[in-house]
Amino acid sequence: MKPELLEVLTLADGKPLPPSLRAWFTYDAKWQPFEIDTKQKRLRAKKFNDLLEAALPDIAPAFAELGRMLLTGDCYRIFVPSECDENTVLFLYGPLADKSGEMPAIGFCFSDDGFVGVFACGFDVYLARVMQVCEAVPYAFGAGPKPYASATKQLIKSLVAAAPKPVQKKLHVDDDVIWVGQLTDR
Repeated sequence: MKPELLEVLTLADGKPLPPSLRAWFTYDAKWQPFEIDTKQKRLRAKKFNDLLEAALPDIAPAFAELGRMLLTGDCYRIFVPSECDENTVLFLYGPLADKSGEMPAIGFCFSDDGFVGVFACGFDVYLARVMQVCEAVPYAFGAGPKPYASATKQLIKSLVAAAPKPVQKKLHVDDDVIWVGQLTDR
């Protein structure tokens, strides 16, 4: 990315880019499917339902409630690595950013009744997993490099806690993923 754009580029809501994403853009601005509004000098965000509709149009209507009640914030689509199921939507999720602005890589997988999980606690950990430069882990969601286990659990708790109380009662958390079948319109 041109340094003059990178200097002023922000997230869709005007917040600064996370440090890992800023570092990545100095290296490569084309490999990931990020959309950049060069006029506004902002990264474009999407809503979860829009990502789901683009990736899995056949099941998107059945899981629309998920985007209205659980994943309501800004999402920045990232590529789904080969270790994930092909019916996965993966994105950086703005509302769960940490103090430094790092956003977790959250994913939805249409498997069984569908589930939401943390693939990585930040874009840096996502890259490390995808490029296989960190400890290999057996599952794409609900597990990650051991140093991040507590952060992953906390992210899941925070996601559930942000949902309205009636929705929280419909969610089932097990193995550090949120099973969302009770939210479907099927």
